[in-house]
Amino acid sequence: MPPSISTYQKYLLVGPTGAGKSTFIEALANDRTMGISKDQLEGFTQALTAYEVVNVHYYPDDSICLLDVPGFSDTNLSEIEILEMVKTWMKDNDVSSLESVIYFCPITDTRLPGSRRKTIEMFKALVQSSSRPGSGSAHEANEGTVMIVTTMWDQLQDHWHNRQMHMEKAEANYAYLEDTIWKDMIKKGARITKFTNTQRSALDILELGRRRWGLAYGNAYRLHSELNVPLNETTYGGFLYQDLMARMESARQARKALEFAQYDLDHDVDEPELVEAEIKRIEVLLQNYEQQLKILGGPPKFQPESEPCNQMSCSEDGPASSTKPSQTPPQIHQPETHSSAGLKGRMKTFFRRLRG
Repeated sequence: MPPSISTYQKYLLVGPTGAGKSTFIEALANDRTMGISKDQLEGFTQALTAYEVVNVHYYPDDSICLLDVPGFSDTNLSEIEILEMVKTWMKDNDVSSLESVIYFCPITDTRLPGSRRKTIEMFKALVQSSSRPGSGSAHEANEGTVMIVTTMWDQLQDHWHNRQMHMEKAEANYAYLEDTIWKDMIKKGARITKFTNTQRSALDILELGRRRWGLAYGNAYRLHSELNVPLNETTYGGFLYQDLMARMESARQARKALEFAQYDLDHDVDEPELVEAEIKRIEVLLQNYEQQLKILGGPPKFQPESEPCNQMSCSEDGPASSTKPSQTPPQIHQPETHSSAGLKGRMKTFFRRLRG
């Protein structure tokens, strides 16, 4: 009988669309043919997928589960939809908490837009909601359950001209993330590191996350900490509300522009049926947002402060742990689902998808 998912060491993989979550999974599996990492503008992952990392485990026998969710700031899914996916999966699989979270940040980003900054602040509030009330020291806080993983370092090698300049800018970006954006969480135990798009690097990150988790209070996210607490009364509910309101306003403006193009005699609409289909799609989207507002339970109790659009300290574009893989190929599969020692595994992994 397979072990219960609740006994696995569970990593929630989050970050903006295109940050490199799927690339991380493919690198860990050492299989670029999995087809989950695509060069496209929209997020490839549109539903939560759970993976068991086979032939890689913590001593003595703790199995590893990766939860891959759609990217934040996705054009098709709101932040509250993504969070509800996670909660539904946890309830369906009798999982009360997630031990660790890996937040992916592309090191090649030239700017940190206001929407991206708000998403980061929402994520921080979500993790801190599972901390001990009033915790102030790093020993009591659960920020140590968070790994900030910077990605796209391998792409810097593609710059044949001015490679050193691109590397210097990336290092400056890294320092900005460490000393400014994530400073508060790092001070309480979170760790920032680099992913170089290799299996060795991915394994090192998992082990480092396990070690940091062992120093943190509790887990990254506890479902029972929100029982009987409406979303609009949580510290992160205000961010979810702002995200929904911004999406609704954007959708209304898009619908208005399409209706103008549809009926204005001065506009030459080559394919009116496509315009009509897009208007209907936006109307469905708005209906979904209205339902999500009901899930929130009303205007938020805590209103987050407005953040200006921030520019990175540079314009372009970790420590590895000492994990030694074992002798049987580590792998990643999709089985059926209803203490800080090193990883054991082999250099060839596969994933098994966990249904549930």
